[in-house]
Amino acid sequence: MQQAYNELKQSQGCDFCEDNTQILSNRIQKKMENRYNKIKFEVVTGVSDYASKIQFQNNFVCKIKIGNRIMLAFAAPQPPQEFEIRIPPKFERVRLPPRQQEIFSQDPRNSVAPPQFSTAPQQPTQFLPPLIPHPHIYEPYVQSPPQNPPPPQFYGPQEPEVVYPHKRIFTWRL
Repeated sequence: MQQAYNELKQSQGCDFCEDNTQILSNRIQKKMENRYNKIKFEVVTGVSDYASKIQFQNNFVCKIKIGNRIMLAFAAPQPPQEFEIRIPPKFERVRLPPRQQEIFSQDPRNSVAPPQFSTAPQQPTQFLPPLIPHPHIYEPYVQSPPQNPPPPQFYGPQEPEVVYPHKRIFTWRL
């Protein structure tokens, strides 16, 4: 990169202008591609510093500062290699692996039947205590009637019921 910069500066002589970053980038890019035959390079030239934390092809990356310019050259990233993922169609039958008994019975070396386990099946262990419902949880809420209400007696026309917004009042005649 320094060699490309120096060659450009010598070829242009006193007409060399560091402000033309496009010429700097193009010259460095051509020099890098000539040096590494089959790899394409990208070059970024800037006035201020910048960071580069990217993985490029074969880790070809270089950042230098010459004069008042900072130049970054890196190998152009290559597209990922394509590969085919084969997915069976829906109508194709997929063979599942055989069970242990099938393997055991199909093998001619095994003339003896597979061992039968004689342990009795065990009941599953119950880790939690049985659920006992609390008596107040499942009972419906029932309001008890008032204690010793006066018996209703009607001796004539009944007075109309008076309804207030916060309570109901009934009148009783004795």
